[in-house]
Amino acid sequence: MSYPVYQVPAGDVLPIMFHTFAGATGASITISGLAVTDIEVYKDGSATQRASDSGYALLDTDGVDFDGLTGIHGFSIDTGDNTDAGFYTVGAWFHVVVSAITVDGQTVSFVAAAFRLMAAEGVAGVPDVNVTHLADTAQSPGDIFGDSSDALPSLPTLAAYLDTEIAAIKAKTDLLPAVAAGASGGLMINGANTGAVTFDSGVTISNAGGSALTLTSSGGNGDGLRASGYGTGDGIAATGGATGRGVHAMGGATSGAGIRAEAQAGNGNGLNVVGNGSGHGCAIEGGATGHGLHALGGVSGGDGIRAEAQGGNGNGVNAIGQGTGLDLAADNLATAAQATAIQTATDKLEDTVVLSSDGWIFTAAALQDAPTGGSAPSAAAIADAVWDEALSGHDVAGSAGAALSAAGSAGDPWATLLPGAYGAGTAGQIVGDNLNATVSSRAAATDLATAIGYIDTEISDIQSRLPAALVGGRMDASVGAMAANVVTASALAADAVAEIQSGLSTLDAAGVRAAVGLASANLDTQLDALPTAAETATAVMASTIEGTFDLTESARLWNAALAGKASGLAGTAATFRDLADTKDRIVATVDADGNRTAVTRDVT
Repeated sequence: MSYPVYQVPAGDVLPIMFHTFAGATGASITISGLAVTDIEVYKDGSATQRASDSGYALLDTDGVDFDGLTGIHGFSIDTGDNTDAGFYTVGAWFHVVVSAITVDGQTVSFVAAAFRLMAAEGVAGVPDVNVTHLADTAQSPGDIFGDSSDALPSLPTLAAYLDTEIAAIKAKTDLLPAVAAGASGGLMINGANTGAVTFDSGVTISNAGGSALTLTSSGGNGDGLRASGYGTGDGIAATGGATGRGVHAMGGATSGAGIRAEAQAGNGNGLNVVGNGSGHGCAIEGGATGHGLHALGGVSGGDGIRAEAQGGNGNGVNAIGQGTGLDLAADNLATAAQATAIQTATDKLEDTVVLSSDGWIFTAAALQDAPTGGSAPSAAAIADAVWDEALSGHDVAGSAGAALSAAGSAGDPWATLLPGAYGAGTAGQIVGDNLNATVSSRAAATDLATAIGYIDTEISDIQSRLPAALVGGRMDASVGAMAANVVTASALAADAVAEIQSGLSTLDAAGVRAAVGLASANLDTQLDALPTAAETATAVMASTIEGTFDLTESARLWNAALAGKASGLAGTAATFRDLADTKDRIVATVDADGNRTAVTRDVT
């Protein structure tokens, strides 16, 4: 029997039709027993069938005699059903087998169709074309388009990408002037005689090994490089590397200048050097015997060097010597006459003061010139001057003058009010607070005797209310009433709880067990004697239901009859399979009306 072969886009539903004939006459004949459980799909010749029947459907309700046509039957397979995960894969071959149905009283199994899954269609009937391989080599979008894209672009996107790249190339090549190929294959840009070549957008030249740019005048007096700034732009702006020079200019072997800077006209500077941050505007280093800076004044009156501070306290010239060299810091040097006068005054200090371990002190010669004899004051004169000195001019805190002033202002101590400003604990404060009335105003002796008699009466009354003696250092008395929450747990005796419990119940442990109906002292032992859930379930399933069949065996027969595969129902032998489809659970001999005349059961 031949079968159709299909090419199926992934995810499509494949309808499969087949027909049946009578064995004796070849006429079309109906079938019985067709169910989705009879449909089996095998992948790439494997003997393992698809595990799930999900995605199978019978055409025209029951799949038999499609559209009322005897002998024409059919079912469908949904290749998008992923219940058996990963079974349907693009590129794989699949064979569809029907096993088994009853045809003309015979049990029949056959191949219904074969199909291969192709790439899914984005638009029905229009196969997708994806460029995933070039020359049989797998390609990613990044391999094809030179970027890190994760998906292939559409044609409009690809066209826009090409337009962008072409425009970028054109923008760069439009900047190139007419050129002639150099002898070495490089690029030579010719300015005809005095003509110039202009680069509107600048030029960047790099070379990994040699010079990035070499400019040589070919003859005459032409400049190797002439650069003119525009507006406030620099003619040449050169930035050195981390330790390299921005410009390195070397003079000629005989007399040519490394750098020659001339002002063109007017008051322009021939050379203007400006430092940045803590950098020098100009750092000049002399040769072994040459000058770091050699400046010659003009023939008529120009200065060799003229240095002026711009403002504030800046020095016109600030020169710092090294080693034994001299420093120089001056914005306006003193005249010779001024320097002579300063030296004459400072020379006198050499005979007047000398530096000692205690600092600068007068020399012995200087002290000999101090006033002596009749011109010096006597000791008595000094004493009189000290005692006659006004205290008002000597009131520094801690000095003798300040102490004398304070004592003098105190005045007569008997005139001071008490306690006044005297602090706590001082005699003035104690006397002032306690002697605050006249002695005659105090109580007389007879009044004190009366007070003492009253106190004695009250003490006797208090003693009459107390026990005559203490018991163990405590008062022994009866408590007639007590406030709430007076007795606490810590106040009770250690055996108080036991005494209370013994008064509440006379039952011992055995009496308590008898009261609640426990036969044994160990409750865990009695609980362990009860059957477990698993033991209870086993006993239930082993109980006899009918005849010799227990509940487990009866359940196996129920499952086969109600939910297992069935075959031969239209013939004389009806078979019911177990749920796992591994054995015939029930085999019955039936007549034309389906009545069972004999039954064989397998309950194992």
